[in-house]
Amino acid sequence: MSSKKQLRFPMFLKFLLACLLLAGLLLIGGTLVVKEKSTFSNRGNFLVKHLRRYQFYQETVGRGITGTLELVVADSALRSALAGTGPATPIVPQPPAPPPVLEAKDNTELATVGKALYDRLSSENSIRTDLFVVFDVTGRLLWAPKGTTLDPKQLTSIAAVEKARTGAPFAHRVQVIGTSAYVASALPVMSPGGAHPILGGVLVGVKLQRMVAEYAEQSDEVDELRYRPVLLDGPVVLASALPGTVTDAARAMQPDKLVKVTVGEDTREVIRLKDHDYDFFAEEIDGYKNGDAVTVGKLFITRSRARVVDPASSLPWLEIGVGIALSLLIATGLAIWVTRPIKQMVKQSRDLLAGDTDLTQRIVVSSRDETADLADNINQVFARVHTLASGVQNAAFQVGASSAEISAASREMLGGLKDQTLKIESSTTAVTELSASIQTVAGNAAQATQVAEQSTTAVNSAVSRMSQIQSSVDDAAEKMRELAESSKRIGNIVEVIRQISEQTSMLALNASIEAAHAGEQGRGFAVVADEVSSLARRVGQSAKDIEALIQTVKEQTQAAITSMERGAQDVGSGSEAVTSTLTGLGQLITVVKETASAVQEQAMVSDEIARNMDAVRHIATEVLSGSEESVVQSERLHELAFELEESIAGFNLDGSRLGSATKRVDNGGKRTLPAGDKQIAKAKPAPRDQASD
Repeated sequence: MSSKKQLRFPMFLKFLLACLLLAGLLLIGGTLVVKEKSTFSNRGNFLVKHLRRYQFYQETVGRGITGTLELVVADSALRSALAGTGPATPIVPQPPAPPPVLEAKDNTELATVGKALYDRLSSENSIRTDLFVVFDVTGRLLWAPKGTTLDPKQLTSIAAVEKARTGAPFAHRVQVIGTSAYVASALPVMSPGGAHPILGGVLVGVKLQRMVAEYAEQSDEVDELRYRPVLLDGPVVLASALPGTVTDAARAMQPDKLVKVTVGEDTREVIRLKDHDYDFFAEEIDGYKNGDAVTVGKLFITRSRARVVDPASSLPWLEIGVGIALSLLIATGLAIWVTRPIKQMVKQSRDLLAGDTDLTQRIVVSSRDETADLADNINQVFARVHTLASGVQNAAFQVGASSAEISAASREMLGGLKDQTLKIESSTTAVTELSASIQTVAGNAAQATQVAEQSTTAVNSAVSRMSQIQSSVDDAAEKMRELAESSKRIGNIVEVIRQISEQTSMLALNASIEAAHAGEQGRGFAVVADEVSSLARRVGQSAKDIEALIQTVKEQTQAAITSMERGAQDVGSGSEAVTSTLTGLGQLITVVKETASAVQEQAMVSDEIARNMDAVRHIATEVLSGSEESVVQSERLHELAFELEESIAGFNLDGSRLGSATKRVDNGGKRTLPAGDKQIAKAKPAPRDQASD
């Protein structure tokens, strides 16, 4: 892990910053797009496109004029009226002649037809013509609406009229008449006869001024964004959609009056009027001036730079501010909406982990998204932890109660083993003393054998020393009585050994029972108890054998005493009993030897018993040490069980504080469990009565 402390960014702040960054990028991108679009909208090629659009518009209107005019010249009433004005003249090419003076002919029928046609062309749903003239084949003005400013004398000098007089159509061309420019069409009116003589013609036109004004109005609803066409013929403005007077426009559009402006890296010439600067694009346009096909002037397409000259200065700061405010509001709302369930989870989990750690509580999230799924998963984990903690708690109660019983039983066993060890040590000492006494008896038996042999030699050598023999017999009798007394003591000792063996067997049995109670930890102690029991049985058997031998020695000693008393009585009777005495003495020697051999064997057995008792003492000591360790471990187990209960008590498993209900009692194996718990501690077993010595 890094040693540097890392900054903590809440999810709310991350989400809010992300939304604000996105909103900022959108605003910056939108601003750049607006700026780029504004800059692009002012370029020449974009104006060229709008110039072409205007030309297409003009062409479309002109086609409409021509189409309408075709219907007009095909009108039978018009033909009839023109036919009544004079004979039709065939088309004959003639050299140019000075134009005659033309006068309008008073023809009521033609006036009626012409007015009707003019009214139809001037209606709201028609082309609303600005120029309507009916003329005959000679170029004479026959009818025109009132208010027409066209000079009848100029009629034959108009290219449209001249083409119609010769039978050629003049279809939607720019026709300049005086200082006015028209999109005009002129068609001949043909006679219904087969020779198709020309009766006359009709000239129809729409002022270019009205057309450019209508196009500018239709180009955009915002006045400052409109594209305004202008037709300029030198210093004369033939048609203009620019605001202000045509004089100002004509002056500002002269090449020496154009102004250069620079925005960024873009430098260009603009038209500067009083209200705004205008970007423009211009190209020459062909048409007709009077009767000549010429370049009638330059057609300009202009647009105000009020909104595009400096996009940075005309940025929609109000809209940007509103966008930032709305972005901040929306980002804050989204951040709260997204992080609210997470904050609920954090708060509830913090409350759950604080204090008693109540595992019965559950995290509640009102949302229906992945956060709710996460809360459900966490609740399932807490439910499993709750089940596990309950199981561990019950197991801790059981282990605590069992460890208390084991501790009490181990202490009782330890007390019994201590008593048993003391008794074994006492028995070992007694067996050692018994062995020493038997060794003494064996020595005495050897001495008795030697004395008997010496007595036999003495009897054989001198009968005369009967008195001495009597004395010796008396001594021997006394010794035999002492031997009988010693045998009696040996019998008492053997009885003690037998009792010790029986008690050892009982202690071993008690140890086996207690080991069985201890379970797995008492298995080793059970093996030792079985070995002690086996040794106790062997000691008891040996004690029985010794008791049988002692009984035999007692009986033989008593018999020897009786014989010696009888011999002593017989010594007084005479030497005739010497032979009998020698025979009895021989028997006595044999018995004494047997007694000495038996005593020797008893001495060996007592030595073996002493060694076995010493081994038993060592085993008892080891068992005592093991029992002490068992007591220590059982107490440690009891402590661990209590610590486990205290740890589990830190969790609230049933909605209330569990740890406060758990109390630790003394080491006697009793515990107070929480109210309502089904686990009941077992009663402490009563101590076993120890066998008496």
